[in-house]
Amino acid sequence: MLNDIGCFIFCGFVLYYGIKMVQFNMANGQISPSLRLPFWMVYCVIPFSGGLSMLYIARNFIRKLRTPAEVLHQYNNTSAKGESEE
Repeated sequence: MLNDIGCFIFCGFVLYYGIKMVQFNMANGQISPSLRLPFWMVYCVIPFSGGLSMLYIARNFIRKLRTPAEVLHQYNNTSAKGESEE
């Protein structure tokens, strides 16, 4: 669960700074030389992927909170003490 929290925070940084980068490129009006597209259109994928990842991580985190421990141990192939049963 700590892994989910850390990934959620990282994706929050990606979302925040991705938005700042898109805003910067919109203000400058830079255009890519080969595609002739504004750079802000190309960089929109960065905040989009950060936000989508945050939604996915939050969904999995809530699912883990609602799932009983016995089911999680079966799913992860571990005993109740956390050791692998191999």
